[in-house]
Amino acid sequence: MVFDDTNPAGSRSGQETSRKKRGAVTEDRFDTSTHRSATASMSRRDVIGVIGGVFAGAVASTSLGTQRASAQPGQLPQQIYVIRHGEKPPDPLPGQSAETFRVDVDGEQNPNSLSPRGWQCSGALTALFSPDFAPKVGLRTPMALYAAAYVNASVTQIHRPYQTLLGLSRRLGLPVQSPDLIGQEAGFADAVLAGGTEVVLICYEHHRIPALVRGIPTVDGTAVPAVWPDDRYDVIWTFSLNPATARYVFNQVPGQLLDGDTDTVI
Repeated sequence: MVFDDTNPAGSRSGQETSRKKRGAVTEDRFDTSTHRSATASMSRRDVIGVIGGVFAGAVASTSLGTQRASAQPGQLPQQIYVIRHGEKPPDPLPGQSAETFRVDVDGEQNPNSLSPRGWQCSGALTALFSPDFAPKVGLRTPMALYAAAYVNASVTQIHRPYQTLLGLSRRLGLPVQSPDLIGQEAGFADAVLAGGTEVVLICYEHHRIPALVRGIPTVDGTAVPAVWPDDRYDVIWTFSLNPATARYVFNQVPGQLLDGDTDTVI
């Protein structure tokens, strides 16, 4: 599923429909039962085929219990960046409305959207990954953008992962792709690997990121953190392809985009 951000849910014409669908949909409490049942009869290969085609080669089980598509190195992304969405405020105290602290792209209160600092992060990422700046800090400009999906396009566009990539999407003229596979992170990883794009940037929910990256084949002995801390928004996980093995070298880059960001990694 690819969402066109030329008329995001933050626009006036889509707000009424979006508000009706927001309800209790939140990052940490999203109910995946609807799309689980919808995809239960489909194999992961079918799901990935719908999104963008499958790799040439076999799909084999690994010791981690996940399936990874095998392909020639030239078919795999050369670089995969994984980030958490921009900042949100702490959960509100009893009797305190979360909508006081979170706003959509038009400044409308929305409990699923970024905080003002989160929007600052979105703008800073737009500059960081731009063609003018990215090479200076050892990064590459993404050629494909991915974010976690929520039910449908209008609901996804009021959630933090999509909003975090919105500025970069507009700057680069790239759509934000959102395969409807939240809760199926291995399938999401396979969809990214099968996309045929050289440089990919993924924005996802922090507590699901470790499961997502387990679907990226890394070089033997790689240790990827099993938990993304609740208080960290300022780090980029990088996966660089080793063409000789068709596996990825993992690294971490402190973002240091905003005041208060640290120079440490997870």
